[in-house]
Amino acid sequence: MFERIRKWNLRRFSPLIGMLLFCAALVALHRSASTLRIHDVLSFIKALPYARVWAAVALVVVNFFLFTGYDLLALRYIGRRLPLRKVAGTAMLGFSFSNVVGGTMLGGGGIRYRAYESAKLSASEILRISLFIWMSWIVGVATLNGVVACAFPHMLDALQWQHVPDLRWFGVPLCLVVAGYLVVTAKGCRPLTLFGIQWPLPKLQLALSQIGVVVADLLLSALILYLLLPDQTTVAFPAFAAVFIVAITLSLYSGIPGGLGVFEVLMLHLLKGTITAPEILGSLVVFRVIYYLIPLTIGATVLGATEAYRWIRPFKPVGRIAVDWVTATVPQVFSAAVLLAGGAMLVTGTLPMDHEQLQWLRHALPLGLFEMSHFLSSVVGLMLILLSRELLRRQRGAYAAVLVLLALGIFFEAVKGHALLAPLIFGGLFLALLPCQKSFARRSALLSGSFTLEWILTVCVVMGAAAWLVFFNYRHVDYANELWWKLSFSGNASRAMRAIMGAMVLLLFFGLRKLLRSPAARPHRPNTAELGEIRAIIRSYVNPMAALALLRDKAILFSTDRRSFLMYGVANRVWVAMGDPVGNKADFPELIWKFREQSNLHGDRAVFYQVGEEHMGMYAEAGFSFFKLGEEAMIPLESFSMEGPERAKLRSTHRKMEKAGYVFEVLPVDSVPAQLPRMRAISDAWLAEKAGKEKGFSLGRFDEEYMREFSIAIVRDSEGAVVAFVNIWPGNGHSELSTDLMRYLPGTPNGIMDYLFTEIFLWGKEQGYAAFNMGMAPLAGLDNHPLGPLWTRLGVWIFRNGEHFYNFQGLRQYKEKFTPQWRPRYLASRGGTQLPSELISVTMLISGGIHKMIRN
Repeated sequence: MFERIRKWNLRRFSPLIGMLLFCAALVALHRSASTLRIHDVLSFIKALPYARVWAAVALVVVNFFLFTGYDLLALRYIGRRLPLRKVAGTAMLGFSFSNVVGGTMLGGGGIRYRAYESAKLSASEILRISLFIWMSWIVGVATLNGVVACAFPHMLDALQWQHVPDLRWFGVPLCLVVAGYLVVTAKGCRPLTLFGIQWPLPKLQLALSQIGVVVADLLLSALILYLLLPDQTTVAFPAFAAVFIVAITLSLYSGIPGGLGVFEVLMLHLLKGTITAPEILGSLVVFRVIYYLIPLTIGATVLGATEAYRWIRPFKPVGRIAVDWVTATVPQVFSAAVLLAGGAMLVTGTLPMDHEQLQWLRHALPLGLFEMSHFLSSVVGLMLILLSRELLRRQRGAYAAVLVLLALGIFFEAVKGHALLAPLIFGGLFLALLPCQKSFARRSALLSGSFTLEWILTVCVVMGAAAWLVFFNYRHVDYANELWWKLSFSGNASRAMRAIMGAMVLLLFFGLRKLLRSPAARPHRPNTAELGEIRAIIRSYVNPMAALALLRDKAILFSTDRRSFLMYGVANRVWVAMGDPVGNKADFPELIWKFREQSNLHGDRAVFYQVGEEHMGMYAEAGFSFFKLGEEAMIPLESFSMEGPERAKLRSTHRKMEKAGYVFEVLPVDSVPAQLPRMRAISDAWLAEKAGKEKGFSLGRFDEEYMREFSIAIVRDSEGAVVAFVNIWPGNGHSELSTDLMRYLPGTPNGIMDYLFTEIFLWGKEQGYAAFNMGMAPLAGLDNHPLGPLWTRLGVWIFRNGEHFYNFQGLRQYKEKFTPQWRPRYLASRGGTQLPSELISVTMLISGGIHKMIRN
C-alpha cells in the first residue's frame, strides 16, 4: 500500500483533485439551493415552451456540424485532405463521445485514430490532429476569457466573495498571450515548445481560423442554454455568454466528465440574483439532455445500425472500410452510453412522483411489485455502471449481461411509472447494442479486471450524486427508523432510501471482494509442459521471432484457451512484452488487456517492445501510445539474386570465400548436438574479442538447450572445421525466415558473414520462403530533428548511451547492402513522463541487469 503511494506522481493525483472538486461542488450546490424543491425544477421543465426547446435542438445540430471545423483545420495543418463526409462523421461522433466521458480538448482520440487510420493516415499524423484540436481549444478559450475579463471586469461580483481582484488583471495577460501567438504565426517564427513538445506554428490565417471555430463553438453553446432560460430573464446575452464561457472553461478543466456538478454550481453562483435557482437548474437539465445525452444516443444508434447492416447484406469495398472503423469505436461509445444509463436509473429512483401518477399506479400495480421495481432498478443501475468498463474492454460476458440488465431496466422503469421516455431510451440502447456482438469477443471472467483510480472515482461520483439527491429531495422529511421498512405508494422518501442503500451495499460487497481476492500470480518462466505448448504454437505462427520464447529467460502469459501467448520480462517495476502476441490473432486483444491488468495488479507498468504496425489499433484501444524504436530489414527472397551491378561486391566476396575453400551447410536439428562443443568454443572466442557479455530477452545467447531447438547454418573452412554459425528461425507457411545468434571465429576473413547471409538467402529462396527478416536496426528511421518530440530525442540519447557498444549506424549500413525493405517497429507504452524509465527497463532486460548495463 505504502509502496504504491510512494511511487505515485503528480499526474496520478489528478483524479483525486477532480473528486475533491466534485464533492466541493455538491456542498456548494446544497448550500446555494437550500430552499430549492425538486418539484419546482420539474415544474419549470414541464412549462418550457416547445418552440424554444426545438429551437435549442436545431442549434445543437448546427453546433455539431460546426465541430467539423476542428478536424478540417487540423487536416489542413498536417497537409492532408479527406472527403468532407468522412471528416464530418468522425468529428461529430468523436465529440458526442468525448463531451460525455471527458477529454473534450482531445475530441475523442480513439475514435479519430480508428477513422483516420482507415484513411491511410499514419499514427504520428493522427496524434498531430488531436494535439492541434487541443491547441485550438487552448488558444480559443484564452481569447474568449481574455476578452470577457476585460469587457466585464465586475462579472464575479455576484459571488459575494471578499477581496475579489479586478478581472482585468487576468484578462490583459491572456489577451497579450494570444496577441503574441498571432504575431509569431504572422512572422513565421521558430516552433513553440509546449509541454516538452515542439510545435511547428501554423500560418496566421490558420491561427485566426483556430480562434474563430472555438469562439463560434462556445458562443453557439451559450446561445443554446440561453434559449432555455425563462422568458422574464433580464440578463442580456453578451453578459450571459461571458458567464457561460467562464463556467464551462473552469468546469472542463476540473477533470470531471462533462464538468458535471462544477458547471451547475458555477452557473448558480454567477447568475444568483438574476434568475431563480429552479429556473437555472431546470434549464441546465434540459441542456444536458439535448447537448450531451441525445447526441450520444444517436451516435450509439448509428453504430448499432452499422453493425445491423453488417448482418443484413454484403458490403461494397468502400462500405466495408467505413464499417471497419465504425465497428472499432463501438466499445467506447456503448461504454459511455451504458454508464449514463446506469446513472440515470440511480437518479430516477431518487425522484419523487406526482400525486396523479401515484393514484394511477395504486390501481394498476400491486404494492410489492411497485416497491421491488424501485429497489431492483438501483441495483441494475449500479451493475450497468460497473459493467460499462467491461464493455470498454470488449468482454463477451459483459455484453450479454448488459443486454439482460437493459431488458430488466426497461421493465423496471416502466413499472416505476415516472415517464415513458426512460423505457424508450433504454429500449433504443438495447436495440442499438443487440447487433454488436462481434465487437465484444474477448473471453475472460466477468469483473475480473483491475479498476483504475479514474474509474473508481467515476463510480464514486455517480453514487455520491445519487445519494446527495436523496437527502436533498427529502431534506424536509423527519427521518426515523420506520422509514426503512415503511411500504406505501406515497412513501417516496422510503423507496429512495432503500434503493440507494441497496446500491451502496452492492458496491461495498463488490469493493470487499476486490480487496480480499487472492493476489495475482507473480511472473514465472515456463515449465517443461508449457514449453511443449509453446513449441506447438510457434510452429503454427508466421512470425519467426516467436522462437525467442524458447530462450527460457522470459515469463509466459497464455490466453484463456491456451492457443496464444505473449512473452515478457520484468525490470524496475516495468513489465516488458517482447513483440506482439503469438498465436491466434483473435486472442490478441484479450492478451493485451490481460497483460496490462496483471501488471496493474502489482502496481507496475506495462509496455510492448518491438511491435509492428499491423496490430497498432489493438494497442491503441487498450490505452497505449507509440514510440518509434527503429526499422526492421526485410529481404524479399523471391526477387533476390546475385546478378546485377548492385550485387557486384557481394559476388566478389562470395567468389573469394569459395576460392578460399569455405563451404556453407545447414545442419538439421538432430545433427546439432554433435557440433555444440565446437560452437561453444567459437562463441567464447567471439565474446572475448568483443569484450562483451551475453545478452538476452530480444537477442539470443549461446545456451545448449536453446541451440538444440533449431537447425543451424554453418560455414566450414577448407579443412572441414566449423568457423561460423547461426541458428535458423523458420516461420510457418514459408512466409518468413530469420536468424538469431550469429558467431564466427576471430581471424576469419572479413567477408565471412556476408558469405553466410548470402548463402542463407539463396537457401531460403530454394526452400520457398518469401522473405528473410534481418532484424531491427535500432534508431533507424528515427530523426533527431529539432521539431521532433522531446521523448524521441531523449530516447535516442538513452539508447545510444545504454548500449553504446553497439554500432547502430554501422548496423544500418551493413543491412542496407542487401537492399532490404524497411518496416517500422515501436514501443507501445502509456507514454508521458514514464517513458525514459521504461526505455531504461528494456535496456536492463536486454543487457541482463543494471550492473551489466552500466559496466557495458
